Amino acid sequence: MIRSSFAPRVATRCYYFAAVLWVIAFAIPVRIASAQVPRLRPGRYKIQNAASDKFMDIDRNDGTIHQWEFGNQKSQLWDIELAGNGYVYIRSAENGMLLDIAGGAPRDEARLLLAPQNGSQNQLWMIEDAGEGLFRITSRFGKCIDVPDASRANGVGWQLWRPIEKYAEKFRLSLVADAPAGNKDRDHRDRDNDGEARGEKGAYHQGYSFGVQDARAHLRRSYARHKGQFDPDKQDAFIEGYYDGYDSGRADFSQMQSAEKQSYDVGYRFGRQDYQQRRNPNYTRHADLFDDRTEAYFRRGYEDGFSSPR
Repeated sequence: MIRSSFAPRVATRCYYFAAVLWVIAFAIPVRIASAQVPRLRPGRYKIQNAASDKFMDIDRNDGTIHQWEFGNQKSQLWDIELAGNGYVYIRSAENGMLLDIAGGAPRDEARLLLAPQNGSQNQLWMIEDAGEGLFRITSRFGKCIDVPDASRANGVGWQLWRPIEKYAEKFRLSLVADAPAGNKDRDHRDRDNDGEARGEKGAYHQGYSFGVQDARAHLRRSYARHKGQFDPDKQDAFIEGYYDGYDSGRADFSQMQSAEKQSYDVGYRFGRQDYQQRRNPNYTRHADLFDDRTEAYFRRGYEDGFSSPR
């Protein structure tokens, strides 16, 4: 009786011990593996491509997205905000506009730009784990943000491309600051006391840039062709900038007098200098270099210098 009752107890204990070992053997690796998966939360981020090591930045010429070495500029900071159903908005910390798709067409080689929040699905993005601490940023339509040919050059525009297992479509997202508690969904205009003023100024410069481009392309003078690309709340500032830019871009350089050309050249030099120093475009910071008669030429030179090809 003793031997027959002892054996089942030993067998039961052995099975129990084996079961515990099995749980330990499989549960611990699962916990470690899940701990290695990076987790993303709403907040302000730097977005760096894994192939180029360059950072997501705003091209000040046309408001599209390009890459640049990190310069501690606000144009290189991005607010990740929850948009529901697993999607996020990617909002510029500089001007509050959202990452969008140029032309509204989610095709291969489509450029990226910034646009006011408008409820479009073009502004919805999914950030997915790509392994090695990297992420893939995918549009609502399944195309991924990509660096053409994995270029390492400053100024290369980012695009959409079909999903591929290349570092050109993988990114490091470095948290700079958490989203303010209880204010993750508030409008960007409320984030800073001077946000309204910066918004008006930004709309003016955006309009000025479009006006210059239209004039040089010999297009009819009409700001309306750019509707949907500026904040409707800042329309007056955009229109003013557009008309000033169009008139400036239409001026005939060859008809300038010597003093006017000299003012243009000085403006051009300081425009290039401000761009290289990653400053916001504002010719009036150099008001001591022109007078009422030469201001228009200095301003045109400054804008041309700031937006000249790199």
